[in-house]
Amino acid sequence: MKQSTFNKPNNTVIAAIKKAAKQMDLELEEVSGNEITLYHGGGLLSFGNKITVKISESEPNKTKVIVSSRSAAEIQLIDWGTNEKLENDLIKELKNILLK
Repeated sequence: MKQSTFNKPNNTVIAAIKKAAKQMDLELEEVSGNEITLYHGGGLLSFGNKITVKISESEPNKTKVIVSSRSAAEIQLIDWGTNEKLENDLIKELKNILLK
């Protein structure tokens, strides 16, 4: 799990998450309140990954983002480091978009 706080309003951060997901070729599965679920496709050794992004605005123009990734299939025992990489990459992409 990775987290970061941005000095931006909630709706700006949500738009940036959607943009970052598109740039990273992540599929937008669901937007429910302050939670976004993304999917990263699998490959030969993986069933793919579910990425959950939780957003909370602690005060006006200050939004906290928590990113967690897990294997899409419960039976997959090894994540090959993909989950941590996806979390780091998404936070990095958000920073690139929001801190320009």
